Amino acid sequence: MALPALSSVRLGAFKSYQGQELTLGPLTLIVGRNASGKSNALDALSLLALLADERDVSDLERGDQEVAGIRGGLSGAAPFGEDIVRVGCTIDTEDGDKLDLDLQLDASERPEIISEKLVLHRKRGTELVLIDANRQSQGAGISDAQVYSGGAPKAYTMLSSRLAVAQALTKVPEDTQRRTLVVASCGQAMAALRGIFVLDPVPAQMRSYVRIGSAPDRAGSTVSAMAYKLREDPTSWARLTELVEGLVETNLVEMTFSEGRLPDSRLVDVMVALVEQVGDHTFTAPAQVMSDGTLRYLAIVASLLSLRSDQPLGAMPVRRTLVVEEIENGLFPSQGARVLDLLRSEAKDQDVRLVATTHSPALLDALRPEDHAGVTICDRTDDGWSRLRPLVKHPNYVELAGGGAVGRAVTKGLLERPTRNERPRSFSELFA
Repeated sequence: MALPALSSVRLGAFKSYQGQELTLGPLTLIVGRNASGKSNALDALSLLALLADERDVSDLERGDQEVAGIRGGLSGAAPFGEDIVRVGCTIDTEDGDKLDLDLQLDASERPEIISEKLVLHRKRGTELVLIDANRQSQGAGISDAQVYSGGAPKAYTMLSSRLAVAQALTKVPEDTQRRTLVVASCGQAMAALRGIFVLDPVPAQMRSYVRIGSAPDRAGSTVSAMAYKLREDPTSWARLTELVEGLVETNLVEMTFSEGRLPDSRLVDVMVALVEQVGDHTFTAPAQVMSDGTLRYLAIVASLLSLRSDQPLGAMPVRRTLVVEEIENGLFPSQGARVLDLLRSEAKDQDVRLVATTHSPALLDALRPEDHAGVTICDRTDDGWSRLRPLVKHPNYVELAGGGAVGRAVTKGLLERPTRNERPRSFSELFA
């Protein structure tokens, strides 16, 4: 039986997007110029993950980004100064059905969920509206939720500040087969969204001691704690060491940790370190002196190994989704192929979906033909909206794929829509 998995994200009205959809596969790469909207697409994933974490919608407006979890807060997610945010997603269930979750949020001074709908699409073609929740009035804090019950839906009162799908897990009794279906479907939807982990590594925050057992965070600041935890599993630890050894140019002897202990010798803090050999000598390089690229890469692979899909998230196993901003940052261009190969195989082994933005031509040129279905081109239309288009639907895709020239096409701007007063460019210009 397959694990529940997030298969697409809809950006109905979100930041620079209107009526766009991002399809997710085992490996999804979003390619585009600066300010094209790549990061905005990742923020939509962040929003869904935060709401599934049972955050109050008002928490998304906190001034501290680490607390809010989304750049600019919820008000910054409303496109071009408007007050309404519309996002949605599709989830593949363990039975092969699909769940559509669509949300409309009020991003004004009193943020709340205006409407929420969860629809089950069965393989045999039937469609069931499992939850249809609508707020009673602006600022009231209450929603009326209609829950599928076979005949007439049953009404429940819920908070408009939190996902109705999350509240249904405790409010809707499993006293009939149909309401049991509702609760089970809500559980799968929540598991898939909670399985999203957004990583935007900040090397400066990784160069200090970390308390053992610290939870993973967006900045990767607890990478030393993650790595230390992986040492408890010999297989994962060996794989982590192998992955790091495959990247660094030094002669790596082993990975180890600098330790911080209490006066009674109890170990409480750790900092990851690499033992390297130069000539006849070995020396230890702690995280304090590691390069930005090494720390970013270490955070990515440690997250992949720590977020294995065979580990239950709450009560249910789920296919995890790791989201990485500008995956090639800090890496030398020639390492693109190696990094992509390592991450592709590791995501497959861990059954983790990897979603990333990239500017790297070397990384794109390292793509295999089977990877192309996961590449999305992000650009702006003439009226300023961001647009998402699959690479495989590009007019010159056949030539690009045959020539292995995806990275070079990006460098020359041949994948993008010509801007005003710019003549269309031909594929032959790639080799000019």
